[in-house]
Amino acid sequence: DGVDDDCDGSPDDGCVCTPGATQWCNSGLTGACRDGTQTCEGPAYRSFWGNCVPTAPTTEVCGDLVDEDCNGAICP
Repeated sequence: DGVDDDCDGSPDDGCVCTPGATQWCNSGLTGACRDGTQTCEGPAYRSFWGNCVPTAPTTEVCGDLVDEDCNGAICP
């Protein structure tokens, strides 16, 4: 259902998924790097959601109130 029911930072972990499918996850990092992607791994009968891979940091843009470089600060 895409919800982190057990509050461990990973939605639908432990649920059977379709191998190769991807979903959004919370990487536990700050700023724009908080968003990440998980990929369904394993054979269909024992599939599982893999580790959360965070979005890569980008160049900081001052004034947009987003931490693009994921250093914990809005602007240097």
